[in-house]
Formats: sequence, C-alpha cells, structure tokens
Amino acid sequence: MMMIPSRRNFFDEVFDEPIFSKKEAKMMKTDIKEKDGNYIFTIDVPGFEKENINTMKKLLFIAVMLVSALGMSAQKFALVDMEYILKNIPAYERANEQLSQVAKKWQAEVDAMGTEVQTLYKNYQNESVFLSQEQKKARQEAILAKEKEASELKKKYFGPEGELFKKRTSLMTPIQEEIYNAVKDISELRGYSLVLDRASDTGIIFASPKVDISNEVLTKLGYSAN
Repeated sequence: MMMIPSRRNFFDEVFDEPIFSKKEAKMMKTDIKEKDGNYIFTIDVPGFEKENINTMKKLLFIAVMLVSALGMSAQKFALVDMEYILKNIPAYERANEQLSQVAKKWQAEVDAMGTEVQTLYKNYQNESVFLSQEQKKARQEAILAKEKEASELKKKYFGPEGELFKKRTSLMTPIQEEIYNAVKDISELRGYSLVLDRASDTGIIFASPKVDISNEVLTKLGYSAN
C-alpha cells in the first residue's frame, strides 16, 4: 500500500515563512538598568550591530535638528544688545548715578550704626569685670537691641524689597518700557516673530550684524550710537 503524503494546506505554508517561524524570528530587545542614580536604556535590534545603532541615533539627532532649523527659518527673527542700547541712553546713565549716590548715603548710615554696635561691645568687654550681674545683663540687652536695629536698617535699605530696590524700579521701569515699545513697533513693522537679547545668556555664539536691530531701536528712541 502506497502512502501518499498529506498535502500541506495554504496556512501551513504561510506560517512556515521566516517571519512566523519561532526558530528564525528574532525580536527587538530592550533593557533598562540603573547606574549611579541614572537610568540606561539599551536597544538590541536584530540584524544591526551596536555601531550601526549608534550611527542611526546620530542620524536621527541630525534629522531632528534639521527639521527644527527649517521651522525656525520659516519665521523672521532679530537680535538686540541691551547693554549696548542702555549705554547709549543718557537717562539710564543718570539713573545709575542717582542709585549710586543714594546707595552710598544709606550704606554710610548702616556702617555708622554698625560702628555703634562695635563700640558698645568693646566697652562692655573692657568694663565687664567692674559690672554687677544686673549691669552686665543690661549692657548685653543694649548691644543686642542695637544689633537688631542695625540689621533692620540694612534690610530696610538693601533688602529684596527695600528702598534701593524700589528706587531702582522707579528709575529703570520707564526706560525699559520705552525700549520694549520701540522693539515691539519695529518687530510689527518688519514682521519679526522673535527678538532675542544677545547680551543675555541665550547661548548665541555668532550672529550676523544684519539681524542686529540695536541701532534701529536707538534711532526709534531718538538717540544715536556713540
């Protein structure tokens, strides 16, 4: 009796293809490990060596940067140099001079009170052997009260919301608002979507002078560069 091999059906042939074969198919493997408080993410892609994966990552990074650059190029932007602009505004120089003078005056008051505290303490040290306990206590309390007074005076003049801060705000805010309005008017006229201050820490390494509108801002304000 002849044995006739059973005919494989369509599904047997399809599922024998390498993509469905358990022996041939290889899966992408990922792994996450913690090292020194950081998480390291690794990928093992079948058919690719580690060097190839690193190359792909570099190419992907470059592609992302190119896409970002293309997006930026679709918008107009400009630069200003705030240090340069302020240096060429006489009102700013006058404001700085006023702040310097008033700061010196207030610092002298704080220093004078600090000298009083030192004098009280020195006298106490020199005379403490002749003082009773009640007198020592009274002197100590007087020194502490004067120290507190000196500290409060310093805070009043030079604290985060002290007199110097208020004075600086009152003098500088009008100048800053004038500059902002000039930049805003120029931006609307030229169609700039973004204006950066090259004097601040923005990471700008190089920029063409063509995109710097600082002199135009000064002209808008009625000033000229020195």
